[in-house]
Amino acid sequence: YRCLKPHGHIVIAEAIPPDDSIFDYYKAIFQLKESRNCYTLPDLLRMVRGAGFENIRFCTYKFDIRLLSWLDDNTLSLQTKQLLYDMHQSAPIDFKEAYNMQNIPGTDDYRLRCKMALVSGTKSS
Repeated sequence: YRCLKPHGHIVIAEAIPPDDSIFDYYKAIFQLKESRNCYTLPDLLRMVRGAGFENIRFCTYKFDIRLLSWLDDNTLSLQTKQLLYDMHQSAPIDFKEAYNMQNIPGTDDYRLRCKMALVSGTKSS
């Protein structure tokens, strides 16, 4: 907020859980994969509003990923990749439903429908 000139804009693009009810499982997966904070859309809106931004707007969109492509990160150990794969495969039904998680026929891969939030705000004068 301090770095922006009056009337400056902030735009945040952040992956969020497709349903807030699965946040704890979502967070467990992401904390195993990478060092990051996890947020819901209400969290992001609260932070932007709390920082003093005005004219806050947001939209969400969904996109498909393949689980094995998402896990194809050379910084992850094979053990961590397997654990993440197993966590998805054995995930609670509400997690699988929220992600519309489907096996890709003839493979060990899964398609997941992910959700991204775009939040913007304007610094007051």
